[in-house]
Amino acid sequence: MVNLRANIFLLSIFVSARVLVRARQAGPYKIDESCEQHFLGNTTYGALLEKDIGDMRSNLRDKLRLDLTDNLRTSPAFRAFFKSPKSGDYVKNTFQTIHLGPRIAVGQNPPTAITMVCLPNNKTENQAIQQVCIDQPDITLFYVEGSPELWICERAFLEWIPAAPTHTSCPMLGEDGKMNLREDGLAGPEGMLPLHANRQTIIVHELAHFYSEFDFPVSDDGEVYDTQACAELPDVDQLMNAQNYALYYAAVLAGCTELYVPSENEVEDDDEHKELRKLLHAADNRHKLGGTPVYNLTTAATLRGFLDTQGIWHVSGGSGNVVGYDVMS
Repeated sequence: MVNLRANIFLLSIFVSARVLVRARQAGPYKIDESCEQHFLGNTTYGALLEKDIGDMRSNLRDKLRLDLTDNLRTSPAFRAFFKSPKSGDYVKNTFQTIHLGPRIAVGQNPPTAITMVCLPNNKTENQAIQQVCIDQPDITLFYVEGSPELWICERAFLEWIPAAPTHTSCPMLGEDGKMNLREDGLAGPEGMLPLHANRQTIIVHELAHFYSEFDFPVSDDGEVYDTQACAELPDVDQLMNAQNYALYYAAVLAGCTELYVPSENEVEDDDEHKELRKLLHAADNRHKLGGTPVYNLTTAATLRGFLDTQGIWHVSGGSGNVVGYDVMS
């Protein structure tokens, strides 16, 4: 009888420990218990995400802040993906809010913090969402309009996907001055991996959708993903494109030096961008006064309308519209 009671006691301790492990918090970001149902080797996806987000926040606090403070005019990464030093304060504020993870308004009262949810999972309400990972094999992370969740497809945890940016994924400049994949770079199953193909950078991309105050489509296809194409965007469009934040993060962390160098004409302000420059100035002033960006439902509605007219990124099953995602290719 004593042994039976001891076994029951030990079992209850084990169950309690399991419950405690399942509830993860990575700084201000929540990690859903669904991420404890999947493993890479002996490590749960939840544990991997906890480390990824922790490392990402440390990098934002230290390495990116240093680059944005001391090297703004000389940083190869900043020149490639944001061009004008005039954009520095806005970029810095956006990364600061990603690091701090302020609570955001997503049509809920009170506002709800962002939660990472791993797919597939057995929650009935997630069944239509899970179809996105099945129907669109390039997508790794995505969010849905009006939702505080970041949905993570299982392919984000494949063994060949690194957790962080690596120097071997840095591009190399061709004779035409444009960036190409390295022939001796980090290989995936279908060839060399691009600079953004790692979990930390993908997370930065998605959080930029939430925390950049000007998150609008910059092309007829919505977002721009290709490394060279992101570098060639006008400076204002670069501020509106989530992939530019992701690529800048990756380039700084990986120590990339062979990056696209914009011409002086590309860096100069275009007359048609003056009004948006005023908005950026107003946004910078608001940050300096202690304001924080919020997820703007008007912006989301604008995005939804644009995407619907283009017939892209629509989630079937009545679950909403995917308005932001990141891809590995």
